[in-house]
Parts: sequence; structure tokens; C-alpha cells
Amino acid sequence: KKKMSKVFNLQNGPSLMRMNSVGLDAVRLVDMDTDSLEIDWDPVENARRYLIHGRYVSDENFRLLRDDVVEPHCKLTGVPDQEYELKVVAEVNVGKVIAKKCAEVKSLKVVKIERYSVDVQWENCKGASHYFVQKRIANSMHNFETVFERITQNSCTISSLQEGTKYEVRVLSGTANFTHSRSVSVEFTPLSCVQNLRFTELLSSSVALEWDSDAGTRFQIVTSKANGNNVIKTEETTFCRQIVSDLSPGNDYYIKVFAGAQNQPFESIGTSMTVRPLKFPEQVKIIEITSNSISVEWKISEGANSYAITIFDQSNISQTFISSTPYYTAQNLEVGKNYQLKIFSGYHDQFETQGSNLIYFTPLLPPTNLLVSDQTDSSVKLKWDGPNGAGRYKIQCTTQEENGEEKVSLITDRCNGNELTVKIKPGVYHNFQVFSGNDSGFETVGASVKVITQKPPTNLAYHELTESSVSLTWNYNAISSFSPVFSVAYSKSSNPEEILYLTTENTFTTIYGLESGTCYTIRVYAGDGMNFEKKGSNILSITPLSIVTDLKIIDLNQSQLVLSWISPNSSNRFKVIYITKKLLLQQSQQL
Repeated sequence: KKKMSKVFNLQNGPSLMRMNSVGLDAVRLVDMDTDSLEIDWDPVENARRYLIHGRYVSDENFRLLRDDVVEPHCKLTGVPDQEYELKVVAEVNVGKVIAKKCAEVKSLKVVKIERYSVDVQWENCKGASHYFVQKRIANSMHNFETVFERITQNSCTISSLQEGTKYEVRVLSGTANFTHSRSVSVEFTPLSCVQNLRFTELLSSSVALEWDSDAGTRFQIVTSKANGNNVIKTEETTFCRQIVSDLSPGNDYYIKVFAGAQNQPFESIGTSMTVRPLKFPEQVKIIEITSNSISVEWKISEGANSYAITIFDQSNISQTFISSTPYYTAQNLEVGKNYQLKIFSGYHDQFETQGSNLIYFTPLLPPTNLLVSDQTDSSVKLKWDGPNGAGRYKIQCTTQEENGEEKVSLITDRCNGNELTVKIKPGVYHNFQVFSGNDSGFETVGASVKVITQKPPTNLAYHELTESSVSLTWNYNAISSFSPVFSVAYSKSSNPEEILYLTTENTFTTIYGLESGTCYTIRVYAGDGMNFEKKGSNILSITPLSIVTDLKIIDLNQSQLVLSWISPNSSNRFKVIYITKKLLLQQSQQL
């Protein structure tokens, strides 16, 4: 409820002029809403200005609300929701005034806004010798408060303002004996800088920014090169976020964000950050997967000096590792657990947010007990035991020809069982590897087994035979960089099923423990110590015999020598060696 009143004989004018305060006969309420009202009255002749006073009905004294009204109407805001009384006084000239007048201030602007202060500037007025700077809270019933009195410069800094509060400032021009009652005013809101400026997405050619602001309703984003001097773009937004695009990867950019109120200048300090757009790592590949680790490498990203390797487990729990090189080994992983890996390019502790393609992997134990069976000249069966968590296996083979050339070939990566028959080439060294895996990939340690399909030994012969042993030699054309192992198989001719073996890495050996007078069959096979080719060398048959006894001369003449001896059992032929002492020449003949 608002109440109007007519007031007479209120107050005298300023001492510089002879003034008279005239009460008004008709004050009218034109419009009223919840927090403002508009009044008017009949104009008063020679009125210099009108003074608006107000008080609560319960108060004794009136308070000056407005002293800048020059027209016979006024709108008041911030009216309290209580019974309130208003009075309007016209201030008129009643005598001759001796005063040097000046022009009113018509150009007033805010040049700098900070958290608790503002810099204002205006054009010098013709005839003015000084200025009065006044402020008040905008859109309120408060009277203007003089901040600076009789200053001579055309600019000033108003301090001790309240952050986030909208103010109205005016500047009155004056001379020695005159103060202009009119002035344009300007409104502004002191604002703090934006807080917590950060990026939510950093790509190769753009950056998405976010920040916090207590009172700002619009924002200015200024992007420049790293030194902050070469501004390349200025953008505005009403949101606390912005995407700055058209950037070049590997270059540093200096971005500054300023806060501002609607239709008002931006605060002048701003909040800044430096960003470097980067390309995400490319050509990421797995070097090794073990039961508890993974090693990866990738192509170097231009402008990056660090990389973040993030690993997610099947529960989406992540751990991040930092590397300054384009390769990394992550350890202490759980065997049989599914993981995802992604790599981000960075510059010091700032990383792009797109990242490389996802790498899926599962640390697994390699197969065990890899064996070869059913070997022929053209195929071999591989058997192994698989670890827990392995759903399939990859088999690859490294072959080495007789010329030393090596070749790695994938046999299959879709083997679901624990055995596989594979083809082999005769006369070639094979190294088979079996890797455990699942849908996420394969571990890289694997199990390996060698399969040799070399030609069999040749020219098996004996060079010394005693009553209980035989010394053997043979020829073998070995594969380059491969040292074969030989298996010497021997059995009694009378019992060929009972075969005895001995192994050697040489192309000669001696068999001991033979029975005198017993015929033996001997054959040599080439292999790797566990697996041997099936053909073997030529077959050698020998019979160890006891030495002759009672050797003696029974006749000797000028041209011949007659010998005799006692023969051991089973001997049906003999070799006689004689040497001429003079020539030391060995000869032999069979008798």
C-alpha cells in the first residue's frame, strides 16, 4: 500500500543560488507493480529540478531518494512492500543568479572493470573546470553518493565496489559557482574473473573449454599464439563453455576468457591457459603379451613429449601410466583377465582427449607340454596342454632352408583344440610355435618345438672292430646354423625287435659292450634330440670276434714266410698285415 502527500515549505536551495522549494498541489500515481511505481505531477514554472523524498509511515523523517529528476514524472524501483509515504519538491529560481555555466556531460563510458573497481572516462565539457563523480546501486531508490568532488581530469577509478552488484554512475560538470544538474549515466557490474578454466576435450585442431563464473552472463574468448600478442580470433558466448576450432596440431595457443554482464563491458583481467592441440598416437601395435604384462609401441606424435597409457579392466577400472618414449611395458596384470588399452599424446602434463584406437588383450599363460608325434616325410602332429582362459590357439612356423634363409608363416589362428596336424617340407628345419589366445588376441611368449626333416646320414662305415666294440663314422650335410643330433640304433641280427640306441652330436661314435661272435645290424638317424627322421642311413652289419692266438712262424726261407695261428670260434676269414721295416710300408692281403 502506497500513500501520496502534498508538502509545502520543505527546504531551502543550495547556498550558491537563491532558491525556493515549492510544494506541489497534484502528485499522481500513474502505475505500480510489485517492486516499482511511476508518478507524475504538474510542471512548475522555472523549476530547476525536482527532489523526491520518502519515508515509512512509522518513521519521523523523510529521506532523499532522487535529486536528479528534471521532468515532471519519475519511476522509482526497489519500493518496499510496506506502507510508504512519498513527497515531491520543486526547486525553482526566485532571483537573479550570477553564475558561469558549462555544458553537461554527454559522453560517459566504462573502460575497465575489475572485481572491486571500475575505470570510467568521459569527454571534457565546454566551460567545465571540475567534475563530480557519483554512484549508486542501479534500479534502486537510493540517492547518488558523491565519490569524487571537484576533480579536474576526465577519468577516474571507483573502488570499494561490491562484486556482482549492478551500479549506476554519473558525472556532473561544474564551474566555480555552478554545478550542472544533468548528466548521462552508465551502468556496470563489477565481476571477478572466471574460475577453474579447463578443457574437456583437446583434439588435433580444436579445444573444448569450460569454466565457472559467479555473476557473468556473457563471456569473451580471445585466442592468440603462445606469446599472447598475436590475436587470431575473438569469440563471445553466453554459456560457460566454448569450442575453439581451426587450430594447428603441435602449436601452442594462449587462450584468455573474460566475464561480463549483459550489455556491459567485460572485466579486464581475465583467466588464461595455454593449450597445445596434438594428434592422437597412430600405428599402435603389441610387441609382447605375457601372463602378467603387455609391451606396446606406436608412431611418434608431432609436438608431443609425453604419452598417457590407460588400461581398463573388465570392471571398467582404469590405471594410467606415463611414458616419455613411444613404447611402454605395463606390468602386474592379472592372467586371464580381459583388458582394453588406449594411448593419448601429451605435452608435459596436458594430454589430448581422443586417444588411439582401443587395443583389446588378455594376459595368458603359454601352452605347455608341446610335443611332436606321428611324424612322416610330409607331415607332423603337434599336441599341447592349454592354460585356463585360452579359447583358441595360433600356430606359426619358422622354416630355414639349406641356404640359411628363414621364413615365418602363419599356419592358423583359429585352432580351437589342443592338437593339429601340419605339413612339413623334406630337407628343411621347422620351428613350430603355439600361442594361447581368445577373442581379445594372443599372448606372445608361446611354446615351441623343433621338427627336422633333413636328409638321412650317408656312408655309414666302421673303422675299428674288436671282440666287444665297434667304432663308426658317417657323413651328414647339416642345415646352416643348425647342429643336429644323431641316434645310433643297433640290434642283434637274431633278435631285430630289441633295438638299443645311443645319441651323439658328432659324425662318429663307438659302440661298446658287444658280444663276440654275434652279428649286429646298425643304422644312424638324424634329429634334434627328441625327434628324428625316419629313413636313416645305410645299414651296416658287423660281427665282433676274439683275436687269434698262438701266432708263430712255421717256415722261413729266402722268398717266403709261413705262419700259423689258432682261430677263434665263428671266424671264417682273416686279415694279415705285414710291414717292411726298411720302408715302413703297410700292406695287407687276405688268405
